Amino acid sequence: MSETTPLPKKKKKTLVTAIRIVVSVGLLGFLFYKVGPDKIFGAIRTADPRLVLVIFLLMFLEHVHGTYKWMILLKHTANKVPFWPMLRIRYLSAFIGIFGLGAVTIELVRMYALARYTSDLAMSFTSILMDRLLGLTGLSLMILIGVVLESRERVTGIEFWAIGALMLIIVGWLAIMNPRFRRLTDRVLSPPWLGIVRDKQNKIYQSMDAYRGRPGLLAWGMVQSLIFNVMRVLVVWVGALAVGIQLPIGAYFVVVPTVIFAMLIPISMSGWGVREAMFVSLLTLYGANGDTVLAMSLLIGVCSVLSTLPGAVILMTGTGIPKPNNRVAAQEQ
Repeated sequence: MSETTPLPKKKKKTLVTAIRIVVSVGLLGFLFYKVGPDKIFGAIRTADPRLVLVIFLLMFLEHVHGTYKWMILLKHTANKVPFWPMLRIRYLSAFIGIFGLGAVTIELVRMYALARYTSDLAMSFTSILMDRLLGLTGLSLMILIGVVLESRERVTGIEFWAIGALMLIIVGWLAIMNPRFRRLTDRVLSPPWLGIVRDKQNKIYQSMDAYRGRPGLLAWGMVQSLIFNVMRVLVVWVGALAVGIQLPIGAYFVVVPTVIFAMLIPISMSGWGVREAMFVSLLTLYGANGDTVLAMSLLIGVCSVLSTLPGAVILMTGTGIPKPNNRVAAQEQ
């Protein structure tokens, strides 16, 4: 029997990218076929330009507040990172994320840039992990809030998914903070040849321990996470109003976090296609027309891409990833 030759790493990456492009193009093509491009572009052309400007303003505030939210999780560390370098990192990662695995690429760029500035990879990784866990917790809570605000039988079942996601996140919180889980990972990484990985793991756990005695900091981070997710809901609500969709605000508290959860699955190009299919599937349950919902989603997607253009400027000028903080490095030595 002949053994199957594994694909080279570069070809495998190309194949994965091709599959994700096919998924995005396929979903968008199917939706355009079902709805009709004339209706979609007609709705976009008649969008209220004043509300489109509000969308851009809200997206800018998302970047600013997201940076502040991230900085909160770094307050307990000795590495004090100024606001502007953090904001540049956020814009740069958002722009690069368009061409990568979406949220995964964004977090990897953020981690690399912050670690390069502070010379502390464990702290960088931990801050992003905690930020992500708080964000996912906030999204789950937002769905439950939306179900309370807008209880319709046509969308029952979403709350159970939210409760399930929340329970999984809580289990994740408990696992990474539990000494027994840590001892288990120590056993798994006990072979001498895994010593480097074990050392990195221990540094990450040490960084996590800094949060265990700071419930106030985590609570404030949770509040900021909820505020951040409310902004994301407002972006979609304003986008819907711009194309003439009139739905109760509670519907968006249910739908938007659900769509964001779906977009976190790296099966498409930055969520394109998945976002549109989810919005059409869910908002039509509330009585919205599929053509205007699809127009709204495309409008928000284009605005989202344009809002990251400062990241393109930062990338071209080479000012996105701050230079290493020599003062911090000297202190650590």
